[in-house]
Amino acid sequence: MKSYNLSIEHQCPQCGAPATLDEVDRLFSCAFCRVRSYLGVRGFYRYHLPANVSQGTSLFFIPYWRFKGMVFSVGFEGISHHFLDLSAPAVDLPAFPPSLGFRSQALKLKFVSPDAQGYFVKPQRSLNEVMEGITRRMNLTLPKPVRHRYRVGEAISLVYAPFYFEKGLFDAVLNSRVPSALSKDFEPISLPGGRPRWRIRFISCLCPDCGW
Repeated sequence: MKSYNLSIEHQCPQCGAPATLDEVDRLFSCAFCRVRSYLGVRGFYRYHLPANVSQGTSLFFIPYWRFKGMVFSVGFEGISHHFLDLSAPAVDLPAFPPSLGFRSQALKLKFVSPDAQGYFVKPQRSLNEVMEGITRRMNLTLPKPVRHRYRVGEAISLVYAPFYFEKGLFDAVLNSRVPSALSKDFEPISLPGGRPRWRIRFISCLCPDCGW
C-alpha cells in the first residue's frame, strides 16, 4: 500500500515568505532568510482543508482523525501486522462523509490557528475509540484468539474538513451538495465548538550567544 505525507502551506514567521512543509517536519529552514525554526505544539497537529467558496460564506469545520502507521496483532499463529493510512470522523454525525478520501494527500493543507475563519466543531470521539473500532474489524480476518494489539503511529493528526449549510449540506472543498439526512433547520452552531484557540509555535534555532 502506497502512502503519502500531507503537505502544509505556511509562511516563514521571520520574513513572511511562502513555504510548504511536510507533516513529519519538525525543523523548518526558510529558503529565503535562512532562519531555522523548531515547530512546537501541544498535543496533536491540527490542519484544515482549503475551502473553494465565495467570500462571506459561513463555513463550519468537521474534525477527522488521521492515522498513518502500523498495527501489530498477536494471535494463535504468531504476530501479524498491517499498514494503515486512513481518516475517520472525530464526531458521531452519520450525515457527514465517513472519511476524507484522498483529499488530505492531494490538497495542500493549512495549520489551524485563531485567525482561521469559520466554526470549528469540537472532536467528540477520541483517537483510541476510532482505532479500536477499526482494529476490531481487522481482527475479523485473523485466526482467533487475538491476544494483544499494538499501534505504532508514524503520523497522527486532526484534519478539519470545511462545509456550509444553505437549505442543505454542501462540501466547501468541491462547492457541491452532499446527500444528507440533516434537517432543513440544522444550525452548525448547535454542535459543540467555536473559534479555534490552537496555535503552532515556531521557535527560533538561533544561537543565543552569536546569533547563528
